[in-house]
Formats: sequence, structure tokens, C-alpha cells
Amino acid sequence: MNRITEPARTTPRSPSSRRRSLAWSLALVAAAASSAASGPLSFATFLSARAGGTTDSGAVGPVSAAEPSPYGTYSASADYGCLVVDPSFEISDSDYVNGLSTIASFQDDLVITAPGVPAFTQGTLTVSGFLEGGPTYSPTASSSDVIQAFQGGYTLFVNRNGSTYHNVNGSILFNSGASPQITGTVPAPGLVHFDLPFFFGQTTTIELQLFGNASGRNTYFAPDTGMLTGSSRVTFRMSGISSIRDTLGTQYLSTATVMSGSGTDWAGTPALELVRLGAPANPDALRPGVTSGPVIGGVWDPVIDHTSFHPTANADFLLFSTGPPVNSASPFGTLLCTVPPANQIFIRAPIGTPFAIPIPNDCGLVGLSACTQGASFRRGDLRLTNALDITVGAR
Repeated sequence: MNRITEPARTTPRSPSSRRRSLAWSLALVAAAASSAASGPLSFATFLSARAGGTTDSGAVGPVSAAEPSPYGTYSASADYGCLVVDPSFEISDSDYVNGLSTIASFQDDLVITAPGVPAFTQGTLTVSGFLEGGPTYSPTASSSDVIQAFQGGYTLFVNRNGSTYHNVNGSILFNSGASPQITGTVPAPGLVHFDLPFFFGQTTTIELQLFGNASGRNTYFAPDTGMLTGSSRVTFRMSGISSIRDTLGTQYLSTATVMSGSGTDWAGTPALELVRLGAPANPDALRPGVTSGPVIGGVWDPVIDHTSFHPTANADFLLFSTGPPVNSASPFGTLLCTVPPANQIFIRAPIGTPFAIPIPNDCGLVGLSACTQGASFRRGDLRLTNALDITVGAR
């Protein structure tokens, strides 16, 4: 995993904690000097969110903007590594909504060094993330005389040092009585990778800009009725830098140091599932996610293995607790998770079937720790499994 010069973070920090101290500034200069870089390092970090005429911006996140329309609210929000645009409307009268436009962007400065690599050596870094959502619409009409139209789309621009290197976009144009016209990628493609050139030991400015827009028309005369809903909600959440290499293809991801002007964890916080048996030890029967760990925007699916654990049980349960881990003996085994009513969640699944726990697509959840423990039951016979101490990750 990459080494980060500040503690890895994915949740917003207070303004006071974001102010770079003299020690932080000196650390950046020292790191550059150790790579024999000539010239001063400059760091310019910036966030912006705009919805219509409302703008929120600054170097400290998250920022957000929202503006009402007669038929809904369109909004945008931005933090380092997470962008959301959501122009949405619902028209039930005979009317139209025109040009709901939203923009969210973040800009961060990076300096990448690696042992034995001279400053000014050219390289390529790969930024990975999840781009999800897209334009959608839903028309309902009492007759074919109702005229309805929708136009919506999104674009993600990936810029390096002021120049655009990549863009991903998609749009839908719909008119009643005709097939919708789709251009680009709808819905958004999900996992995306962007290669960007850089020079070791030098400042590289990366900016991601996400645009969304939506317009609609709903026209009818009594006694007809009609309703049209439309949205171009799109989210980008960064998974992190997935590759750092020189022009010969030598990989430095595991040894490189990534310094971020904003303090963002560009290495990407991984999801963790750590087995804890307790004392006395419980059976090691609660297995990590079958298809996915606890990653934002995904479904975590741990399962209880009954090969040798309580094979006659007829129901499985999972305790999910954000309280501190415990170790308390009980007649059913060692209780390993705190269970006060304020933060306990029990989830049931048929015996041997993976649990399905959706993790919201919220960058603020990255780094959240929780305790989970399984239990299997047959009338009069409850038994506890090991715990999985989890950390919600971006990848």
C-alpha cells in the first residue's frame, strides 16, 4: 500500500485540521529535496459545486449547492474523491422545465516519489473509480394526445495540469411517440480507469469535473392528464491510484509515496474483514464476503459455513454493531460485539445462504469500523461464530 504523508482519510476534516502547518510545508519541501527536485513545490487544492446560479466552493470540503425549481430541486456536491450531480424534476401540470444544470469538481495537487527514481523521471499513473447513474425518465399519459419530452445527460472530464485527457459522457433524448435516442454510455459505465502522465518529484495537478443536466416538457389539455419525471443523477467516487509506473513499465505502486495537497488518501482505503475468534475461541464459521468486501456502493455478502458448525441449524443471523469489540463468555459461546439498542442490527438469512448487506454509495462511510458476528439457531440451541471486524473501504 502506498505511504501517505498524512494519516489516510476519507471523511471530511474540520477546517482547523486541514490547515497545513509549517511542519507540513517543510515536510513537502524536504521530500522534494530528497528526490533531488529543483524548484519550489506549489499546492493548489479546490472544490466547487454549482446548481443553476448557486455556487459553493473552497479548499475545505465537502461543498454543496442546491437550487429549487417549480418541479423539484437540482443539486451538486463535491469532496476530494467524491462528486455528485443530481438535476431532477417531476412535472404533473402542463408545463416544462428547461436547462437544470449542475457541476461538481475537485482539484488536487500530487507529488509522487519512489526510492531510486530520480526527479523529473517521466511516468504514468492510473486513477480508478466508480462512475454510476445516468439520465432516466418516466412518462405517464392518459392518451397519445399528451406531448412529453425529456433531454438529459452527464459528462465527466479528467484534467491534468489544465488539459483534458479523458472524458466519459452519456445522454438521452426522448419525445413521445418516438424511440429514445441514446448517445455515449447510458447508464454510466461503473468501474473506470484513467491514465495520466506525470513526472516523479514534481507537482501534478489533477482535476475531475462532473456535469449533469436535465430538461422536460409535459403538455396536455383537459380531460387528458400526464406526468413526467426525469433525472440525470450521477456519482463519481474514487477508488484510488491503481498503478504508478515509469516509461519502461516498471511498477512502483507498492513503494511510491503519494503526497496530496488536500491530504486525500489517493492510495484508496481498502475494505477489511479481520477474523477474531475470542477467548474461549468460537468456531471459525463466519466467512468473509463471497463476492465483495464491505465496499461503498456494493453489497457485502458474508456467509456462515455449516460444514462443521451447527449443521442442524435452521436459521442464520448476523449481528452488526458500531460499538466497540468485546469478549464476554455466554452459554452460547463468546460474545464479541457490543449489543446496546442504539447501534445493533440483526440480519437473518436462510441457513448457509450469504447475507446481503448493501453499503450506501457515500464517500463519508469510507474508514468506518464495525463489529459483526454470526449466530445459528435451532429451537433451544443457539450458537455463536467468530467475529469479522470490518472497515468500510473504497475498493
